[in-house]
Amino acid sequence: MSDADKIFDEIIGAPKVRNPELRALIEERMKRGGRAKSDAFAAADTGKVEMRKAPGAKKAEEALSTAAEFIPFVGAGKAAAEGDYGSAALQAGMDVAGGPLLKGATALGGKFLAPALAGAIKAYHGSPHKFEKFDISKIGTGEGAQAYGHGLYFAENPKVAESYKNAGIGNIDWENAKYGNKKIQTFYDEATKKQDAAHRAKDQNAINRANAELYYWESLLTGTHPYVVKANALDPDNGWPELKNFVDKINDKKFKNIDYPETGLYEVNLRWPDAARETADPLGPQHFLNYDKPLSQQSKFVQDALAKIGYSVDKGKVSEYDDALLSALSGKDVLVPKEPFDPSGERIINRLTNTFGDKVAASERLRSAGIPGVRYKDAGSRGTEVGTHNYVLFSDELAEILKRNDEQLKAIGGKKFEYPEAKSSVSGLRVGEQIKNTSSIPATFSNYEIDKGIRSVPMSAFETTNPQDLFYAKNDLERVNNLAEQIKNNGYIDPLIVAVDESGPYVLEGAHRLGALHTLGVEDIPAMVVRDLGD
Repeated sequence: MSDADKIFDEIIGAPKVRNPELRALIEERMKRGGRAKSDAFAAADTGKVEMRKAPGAKKAEEALSTAAEFIPFVGAGKAAAEGDYGSAALQAGMDVAGGPLLKGATALGGKFLAPALAGAIKAYHGSPHKFEKFDISKIGTGEGAQAYGHGLYFAENPKVAESYKNAGIGNIDWENAKYGNKKIQTFYDEATKKQDAAHRAKDQNAINRANAELYYWESLLTGTHPYVVKANALDPDNGWPELKNFVDKINDKKFKNIDYPETGLYEVNLRWPDAARETADPLGPQHFLNYDKPLSQQSKFVQDALAKIGYSVDKGKVSEYDDALLSALSGKDVLVPKEPFDPSGERIINRLTNTFGDKVAASERLRSAGIPGVRYKDAGSRGTEVGTHNYVLFSDELAEILKRNDEQLKAIGGKKFEYPEAKSSVSGLRVGEQIKNTSSIPATFSNYEIDKGIRSVPMSAFETTNPQDLFYAKNDLERVNNLAEQIKNNGYIDPLIVAVDESGPYVLEGAHRLGALHTLGVEDIPAMVVRDLGD
C-alpha cells in the first residue's frame, strides 16, 4: 500500500471511498516528503480518534457547509487548492461524518496543509513609507504600477513585500554623502587597497572580507541607498557571510547628507470588515478573481459574482470543445466546434478596463459585484503548480494591520474586532440606557479606548455563552434563569461591557446577563466596547 493510500485510509477511515484523483493529489503531496509526510501520519492518528466518536454518517449535502474545514486537510482536488471547498467536496465524492469528526478534521488540517488556508489570510505589504492605516486613495500611479488591477497589493511571501518596501527609496547623492567625516569615495579607495594586499598575500579569508567591503562601498558609489544595500546583504539569497558581518558593523547614524525614509514591512490579516460575515464565511482565496484561470475554472463564488455583470460560461460547451480539441491533436478525425467564450481573469480585467475607461473603474465594477480583489502567483511561483500568491484588494477595509517592522500594533489600521453600532433594539430587545459598573474599566486597564456609542456584538464572537460553562454555583445559575425571565417579560436589556484584547472579546461586566441572553436564544447583544491597548 502506498503512502498516499495509507494516509487516505487513515483520514477517511473507509477503504470503500477510493477516489483516484484524491489519492493522486495526496501522493503528490507525499512526494514533497520530509516533515510534511510525518506530520500527516501523526495528524491522522489525532483526527482518527475524533472521527470515530461521530454518532453516524450524514449525507454529503449536509456536510458541504463544513467543507471549508474538512477539505483543506485532505488537499482534495484543484478546487480545494484554489479555495473552492464546496466543489472540492463534490469532486472527492466523500461521505463526511458530522459532529465530532470536524474536531479531527481541524486537528489534521493544522498539520497537513498550509495554515493560510484556514481563517484570515496572512499577508505582507512593503512600503517606503510608515503609516498607521491603509488608504486606497493614496495608491501610486507610477510606470508599471497596478499591473494586476487597481488596488492595494499584498504578498503571501514576506520577501516579495520586502522588495516593494525598498523599491520606492531613491538614489543618494554619493558625491556629497559622507560616513563619519569621510566621503564614500575615500572608503572605496581604501577597500581597493585592502583587496590588492589580500591577493598579494594569497589569504583567501582576507580576500573574502575585502571583497565584501569593496562591494558595499561600490554599491553606494552607484547611488544605491545604504538601507537597500543592507537589506540585500542580510537576505540569505543575496548576501554572503563576510558581507553580512561587514554590514552589521555599519552604523547608519554616522551617514551624513543621506535621507533615511521611514519604511515599513506590514504584516496583515485579510478579512471581511464585517465580523459576522467573517465568522460565517471567512475571507479566503475562493473569494478572489484568479488572474490566470479561465472563467470556467474560477470558484463558484466568483462565477456567481461575475454573472451579475454579464460574464458567464457554458461549462458543457467548454468541456465539449476541450475534448474535441484533444481528440484532434491526437490525430483523430473530429469536428472541433467554435471555441466558447471562456476569458481568463486577466482578460476580464482588460475588457472591463477598456469598457469603463481605466483600471480604477474596472476594479470598482468588480467590487460592486461582490468580488473583493484579485489573486495571482508572484514572480517566483509563476509557471509552477505550487508557490505563493499576491493579492490586490479593492477596499482598504479588508486589510487589518497586525505588525509593522515586527512591532506589534494594536488598534492601528482597522481594529481587529469591529462591531456595528447598535440600533434602538438588538435581537428584538429594546436597548436600555444604564451601563452598570463603568468604574471597573479604569480599575482594570491602564491604557484603553472606548468605541463610540453602543455596539451590537454577536454571541458567536465569544468562546462560550452557555451559563453551564460560565458558572458552577447553583445560586449563579438561578440568578441567570431569573434574569432571563425578567428580560423576556420587560423586553429590554441594559448594555453589557465587553473588553477586547489581541485574543478577542470577553465580558468585563454582565456575565449573568450574557448567560440569560444565551438562555433566551438571542443572536446579538448591546455592549459598550472597551479596547485594551496594553501598557
